[in-house]
Amino acid sequence: MLLRRAATWTWVLAAVLTVGAVCITRPVVRWLPVPFVALSISVVAFAGPRYRYMVSGWIGAVLLLPLGTQILRMCPGIGENGADQRSPSPRPTRPMKLIIQIPCYNEEETLPATLADLPTELEGFDSVEWLVIDDGSTDRTAEVARELGVHHVVTVPENRGLANAFLSGLDACLKLGADVMVNTDADNQYQGSCIADLVVPVLEGDADMVVGGATDRGGG
Repeated sequence: MLLRRAATWTWVLAAVLTVGAVCITRPVVRWLPVPFVALSISVVAFAGPRYRYMVSGWIGAVLLLPLGTQILRMCPGIGENGADQRSPSPRPTRPMKLIIQIPCYNEEETLPATLADLPTELEGFDSVEWLVIDDGSTDRTAEVARELGVHHVVTVPENRGLANAFLSGLDACLKLGADVMVNTDADNQYQGSCIADLVVPVLEGDADMVVGGATDRGGG
């Protein structure tokens, strides 16, 4: 009689722990039922045929436990360790690099004002670098960029258009190890001071891409 009661209470305790392990989805808690399953099987071995149904039941429970946790993780707002995936992701702690790229075609006159408006440091980034794509310019765009301290200049042998210049800059940014890339124009129609606001959703994990709009600087 005592052995049968031990088997019954062991089964109940293991069942409670299994439900808790599936709901909490914590790796440590997830494995708590295992020793009680083993104990139940051991008790069954001594308690006789009446309790042997527990063996097949617990084998099924152990096999379905990982499936249950995965189903819960697929539910909206539930992730590893029960975290709400809809909440903003924490800002990364590793060093972060921002590269601001500027596609240019014959922009030696407007490039100085554009560069003067760009940030050299921003909160959330360990380094801020500039990259100019000289899209086959026939003036001194590349030379002016270097004279004004641009960190990287990509030269395209002949003018191939904005789309190609953008992709060439994107490829260069990735090779240079950029974590975030901002694209702006060389004619100074975008305010450099807005870049700080532009990158916040990316840093906080709320967006993979942010699009800004041009502003009227009083030129009509």
